[in-house]
Amino acid sequence: LKNLEELKELSTLDLSENQITELKNLEELKELSTLYLFGNQITDIKNLEKLKQLSELNLSNNQITEIKNLEELKELSRLYLSNNQITEIKNLEELKELSRLYLFGNQITDIKNLEELKQLSMLDVSNNKIDNLHPLLSYFEKGFDIIEDSYYPEGIVIENNPLRKPPIKVIEEGKAKIVEWFQEAEKHGTEPLYEAKLLIVGQPKHGKSSLRKKLLDPTYKIPDECLDETLGVEIYPNYKVQIPENKDVVNVNIWDFGGQEKQYYLHQYFLKKNAVYILVSDDRKDNENFDYWMSKLKLFTGNENEISILFNQINRTTQSTSFNPKKYQELGFLFQEFYLDLSRDYERFEEFKNHIDQSILKLPHIGEEYPKYCKAISDKVDEKKEKEKLDYITIQDFENICAELGYKEPKIIQKTLEYLDLIGKIIYYESDHSLNHLIILNPHWLIDAIYGIITSKELEDKKGKFTKNWLNNYLQKPQKNREKQYAKSEIDNILRLMLKNHYDICYTLNDKDYLIPLLMPNELPENNVEFSDGLQIIFKYEIMPKGLIPRLLVRKSEYIYNNLICSSAGILFHDDTYSYITEHFEKNDANRYIKIVAKGKNTVEFLQEIRRELIKVQKSWFNNLEVVELIPCNCNSCKNSESPELYDKNQDLVERTKKGKLKIECRKSYSDVEILPILGAVYEKEIIDFYTREELNKLINSSPKLDVNIENLIIKHLGDSYKYGENSHFEKSQFGGKHNKIKEN
Repeated sequence: LKNLEELKELSTLDLSENQITELKNLEELKELSTLYLFGNQITDIKNLEKLKQLSELNLSNNQITEIKNLEELKELSRLYLSNNQITEIKNLEELKELSRLYLFGNQITDIKNLEELKQLSMLDVSNNKIDNLHPLLSYFEKGFDIIEDSYYPEGIVIENNPLRKPPIKVIEEGKAKIVEWFQEAEKHGTEPLYEAKLLIVGQPKHGKSSLRKKLLDPTYKIPDECLDETLGVEIYPNYKVQIPENKDVVNVNIWDFGGQEKQYYLHQYFLKKNAVYILVSDDRKDNENFDYWMSKLKLFTGNENEISILFNQINRTTQSTSFNPKKYQELGFLFQEFYLDLSRDYERFEEFKNHIDQSILKLPHIGEEYPKYCKAISDKVDEKKEKEKLDYITIQDFENICAELGYKEPKIIQKTLEYLDLIGKIIYYESDHSLNHLIILNPHWLIDAIYGIITSKELEDKKGKFTKNWLNNYLQKPQKNREKQYAKSEIDNILRLMLKNHYDICYTLNDKDYLIPLLMPNELPENNVEFSDGLQIIFKYEIMPKGLIPRLLVRKSEYIYNNLICSSAGILFHDDTYSYITEHFEKNDANRYIKIVAKGKNTVEFLQEIRRELIKVQKSWFNNLEVVELIPCNCNSCKNSESPELYDKNQDLVERTKKGKLKIECRKSYSDVEILPILGAVYEKEIIDFYTREELNKLINSSPKLDVNIENLIIKHLGDSYKYGENSHFEKSQFGGKHNKIKEN
């Protein structure tokens, strides 16, 4: 830098994106208040001490390794040092006026030495190597929020750091929870969590159990004959993974899932995000179940879990599978393939095992800090479970265990229950008043009972119908795959779990009879209920899980008409209105959907009630489900057609109206059709949930036909608890007085 010394009055200087390597010859620029040196090759901060008026300094995107020589810049309020090679925050104590500090994209591991910066309102330390937020506790206590980017006037940006103290989920709950976590940590101490789950899934007789045995004992020799099929889920502890950085070990429970198709319905109760997944296939060309398993795992885990696919090349050396990796990559799946013969390829098996171990160590909860009392109580529960051979305890028993160790606070009890649920040591239904007295310690106590019932040949022959006496007799006697004999009080709890709003497996027919829709025949009984001109909605799925219809029928069992149901369809009746629910689910057909048809006195209301319940089922069990709602055209040609034109509710209709397009062409009759009457006919009052207040205002002022479509609905339902964007009510003035019938909320 040279030839600037005569610019005595210069207040702003921008020398960004050059090739400057050294700061010098700026001493005479005494009035300089803003200096930009972004994107150069500067390695050392120096020769700035005479720039006493400097209030903003940008040295981002350089090669600086250390913060130094800024002590004299007392007026500095904004300092940008992002995207450098800084490892430590230091030498900022004298910058009392500093209000905004940007340090994202460095190598910082410890955020310390900020206590004296009383004016600091914005700190960006994202994309570093920080694992502990304790040095920022005073800022959280003052009310600072965690924010997503530094454009906000106040807050702290910390994303993309390997944070452990506190755990990410605590940080996501906000500043109050962060403060609470550190207060509790100071009081009780913390220790890292080193527990994990490894889940093995796939078809029967493909090598799942052999893989599990070999993981637990690498010297295990695979037998020539197939092992017995797994029923339900087998859980095996004591798989250990060494942490390279220290001497700690992660304790892993291996969950080996049965592969029979009927068992898939129940697997979802135990598929969780915080686990490592292995999909085992026997590498045959005719294996057609990849779609099912890949889709199923994506459904339950989202795209957060990489799936390790093991192709077990039984007595083969060349790949013969029909698996198409490109197809699944394009669909957004995360996976890695491994080809080996479990009985021979020792080196390749070792590579595979190392990959699994690394996947376990990368789980986000591994190493998270939890209060020490969580582990202490967990160990005490384990001790009691082993000593007394317990399958479950009551919540009172659990509170007594906590009290024995000196922990009586409800908050501690709740925190420990959450901890035990996370690591898979308990099953607990806190929000269920009929079951929240029970804490299940042995998952097999529940798994063996329910899987046994679902796969019972006797119950299948009875088409899913059973009595309480049958259930008592079945569970009180040992079975082929179950030695456990259940007491009547235990059976009562298991039955409660199977009912509506729990596992949604069965419903009550009367005082003594129960029915499992899943075990009904595939065909609906003959009937004379006619639905040819009924109002319909179709739910179309990219991935359609099995069991939606049986669950929906359990949820709406009080409406089942004359026992007209099967495993894939049902007829309901309520308030002089019939509804027919059916699914189209063919193994090799990508067109998979559920159709709901209603006909009668209150068609729209009943259709919407069933639609809402189906949405609840989807959210309860399949949170990542991608669904498109299709509704029929109401043009003259489609009104009485058995195959009317179908519109995507959001893409074809709602989004179109938001862009001012109030008509759509029917692709069958080529007529231009009003969109809002189509929506109103099917959704009635739900239609106003599709729009913000501003969007509805625009629609009302642009459509001459709204007095018979939407406006009356808004007037009629304005008193309901609806939200319009961030606004919760309408005012007459917002519609320009054009529609004075709209009343204030």
